[in-house]
Amino acid sequence: MTLVTNRLKGCHQLIYLLLLLLPTTTFSEVPQEYPNIMVLGNISPLASEEGLSTPLIIWKHQSSDYPGDATLDVFLETSILTAGFSYPLDSDFQFGYQLSGTIISEGFGSDIYINGSRAEEMTFEGNNLMFKVIAKYSISHQWSVHAEVARKSLWFDQTTSSAKEFKLPDDHFVNLNGVKVIYEGEALSDKDVFMVSLTNGNRSQWHNWGLDNDAASKKAFNQLQLKWENTFDQPDFGHLETTYSAGTGKDLDLVSGYRVGGIAGQYPVLGYYRNEFRVKDVVAFRLLQEIEFEKDRKLQIIGDLVSFHRFNLDYLDSTPETQTIGGLGVGFFYGIRSLKGLPIIFTYGEGLNVHEDSKEKHRRELMVALAVAF
Repeated sequence: MTLVTNRLKGCHQLIYLLLLLLPTTTFSEVPQEYPNIMVLGNISPLASEEGLSTPLIIWKHQSSDYPGDATLDVFLETSILTAGFSYPLDSDFQFGYQLSGTIISEGFGSDIYINGSRAEEMTFEGNNLMFKVIAKYSISHQWSVHAEVARKSLWFDQTTSSAKEFKLPDDHFVNLNGVKVIYEGEALSDKDVFMVSLTNGNRSQWHNWGLDNDAASKKAFNQLQLKWENTFDQPDFGHLETTYSAGTGKDLDLVSGYRVGGIAGQYPVLGYYRNEFRVKDVVAFRLLQEIEFEKDRKLQIIGDLVSFHRFNLDYLDSTPETQTIGGLGVGFFYGIRSLKGLPIIFTYGEGLNVHEDSKEKHRRELMVALAVAF
């Protein structure tokens, strides 16, 4: 395996996506120049006794030497493994299927916080196994429609810190049906990506449990998410990216709802603990300025602003129902030329507008990672 900077020149944007822990799709919307990309690293809260570290073990594989012109995509993200095949039926229509599994982190039960204090006695472990069928129809070069049908089995266990009397969520399966519309073009910038998705879920059973005394009324749920990304090229300097995103829904709960906070959060906010906030409605904005000194030397300046409504749950009664928080960060992509271009990526984040009742009055985190393409 040869580690050279040129191998990563066409992959560095995908590496940044992987580091933000964006989920893979069966239909590869970001083609890989090399079959494999690996990222190893860690995200650590700084000067904190409450936040948890996040190990990064990321592998993305893509290959296409299969019958029927099929493409194989494999994505490993620490505790989540997804593999799927996609088949082009004609120039406009693709069909695919996907199998994925999660160990320990389903529901992110280790990330339970009350005013910035981790509630260890309420933590839990979750696992899942999911099979998904996906169809994609390209309306034009810019617009496409994706339909998904999935069945997901979930089961839960206590952690070593859980209170003995803590009642776990029900083991169950959920049927998921979703549709997603995507636009990729140059309507307002040099590269625009717009996505809107709607997902309906129906659980086999769902009763009240330790963190939710009204869970039984949320057996079926709906999720609605939007995302709009703009990239503005700045020749001989770098580029500017803006990302607007939002999530809402009906009858959402701690397992089906949204998570806010940290580099590794579903809705990231630099500096904050991973998934520190569990919310039913969220609106987020990210501004990223990349300055390219050389192909293997890139500086990023990042700003996050997020507003949300938390769930109305008994254990959260002492926390604000609505909050607006922010984060500022700086990142650096550095190719180690003495090691044939092996890149190391640093990102530092500082959380802003920490609530006055929080146990720790600051939020800081650092990510360090190595990446390789082969």
